[in-house]
Amino acid sequence: MYYKMIRYRILADMPAIPSFGLRSFQAVPVLQQGTPPVRFLASKGGRIIENEFLRVEIGDNGTFTLIDKAHETRYSGLGYFIDEGEAGHAWVHEPVKPFGDSRLSTSFVTIRENNWLRAVVEVEYELEIPENLDERRHGIHSAVMPVTLTLTLSKGSRRLDLSAEVDNPAEDHRLRILFPTGLYAKIHFAEGQFDVVERPVQRPDTSDWVEQPMYDYPLYHFAGVKAGKKGLSILVDGLKEYEIMDDTNHTLALTLFRAFHYVIQPASKQDYEEDKGSQCLGKSVYRFALMPHEGDWQTGGVYAEAMRKNYPPVFFQTGRTRGKLKTDFSFLELDNGNVIVSAVKESDDRTPNTYILRLYNPARTRQTTFLDFAFPVKNIEKTTLEENTGKKLRKRDGKWRVTLNSREIMTLKIITKS
Repeated sequence: MYYKMIRYRILADMPAIPSFGLRSFQAVPVLQQGTPPVRFLASKGGRIIENEFLRVEIGDNGTFTLIDKAHETRYSGLGYFIDEGEAGHAWVHEPVKPFGDSRLSTSFVTIRENNWLRAVVEVEYELEIPENLDERRHGIHSAVMPVTLTLTLSKGSRRLDLSAEVDNPAEDHRLRILFPTGLYAKIHFAEGQFDVVERPVQRPDTSDWVEQPMYDYPLYHFAGVKAGKKGLSILVDGLKEYEIMDDTNHTLALTLFRAFHYVIQPASKQDYEEDKGSQCLGKSVYRFALMPHEGDWQTGGVYAEAMRKNYPPVFFQTGRTRGKLKTDFSFLELDNGNVIVSAVKESDDRTPNTYILRLYNPARTRQTTFLDFAFPVKNIEKTTLEENTGKKLRKRDGKWRVTLNSREIMTLKIITKS
C-alpha cells in the first residue's frame, strides 16, 4: 500500500489577520465553477487591468497609466527604464552619456494570470546597450539586456505591485525605472531611521559650489510626493536609492542597480580586474509597488501599506491540536497606526516573564496609543535603549496608554504575570 501526495498552491481571499496575531483557516478542495471575470480584471489583450480602486492602461511603448478611481486622478507615462553609464563608485554617481530609453524599444505584453482574485501582466523589452564605458563613449551598443516588468493587481488592493527581472550583460552603468508623477509638489518624503524625512523638491543654485551635491536620496520602505490632497508613493523591498528629478513632471526615479568599476584600494595597491561583484552581472529581480493616496504619507496610510508589502503573513500547516487559545486573536494591539512597533523581544537580562517592546513616532505631531495584550500584564516600565529601568506606567481606565513626541523612540519593559 502506498499513499499519493497531492500538493496545492493556494491563492485565497482571506479576511484580515489580526496584527501581531494569528487566524486559523481550513483549505477544502472543490471543483472549479464558472470562468474568471476577464472583463473585470484583464481585458483588451492584457493592456487594461482593473479592480475596485485602480485601473491600469498599458500603452504601445510599454508605459502605463495608473488611474486612482477614488480621487479621479490619472498618472500617465509610468514605468519606463533609463540606462546610463556609470563612471563613479559606491558613494558618487558620475553619469556618462548616451542614455538608453525603453520607450524607444519594442515591448511585448502577455497575460500571465487572470482569475477572480488577481491579474498578472508582463511587459517585456530587449534593450540594446553598450557593453562598457568605452563602447558607450564611442556610441557602440553591442549588448542586449532583457528586461521584464510584471504588473500585478489584486482584488481589493489600493496598490499596484510591480517587479522587474533583469539579465544584465554589461558593466559600468545604472538602470532606473521612472514614474512621472505630474504632481507639482514642494516637498518629497522618504522613510529613514525611525523617521520620515521631508526634503524640498526645488533645488538650490549651486553654480558657485566647489563640490556639487547629489540628489539621489536613501529610502527604507517608501518614498513619494504630494500636492494638495493627492499623493503618489513608491513602496520598495530592499531598494535603497531614489530621486525626484528636476523636470516639469516631478518624475520619481527608482534605482534598480548601479554597477561600477572603481575599487577602493586597501593599504597596498592590488589588481582587482577579475572581481566583478560590483558589476551586478547576470539575472536579478526587484520588487516594488506604486500607491496613489490622499494627501501625505500620514493621511494616505502609506506607512502601513509599506509594512504590508514588505512583511506579508507567514503561513504554516498544523494538524488538530487541543490548546486553549482561540483560533483568531492578537498578542498585541495598538489603536494608532502612526505609532510604529520596532521590536518585540526578550529582555537582555533574561529575567523570566519580562519582554521588551520598542515603539517610535515618525510623525510631526505627538501621538497617543493604547496597548492591549492577550496575556495578563503586571507592570510596564519605561527603559533606555540599554534597557535600564525607569519610570513605571500607570493604567488609565483599565488600559495601558503611552504618548510619544514627534520622532521619539520609546522602549518599554513588559512584566507579565506568571
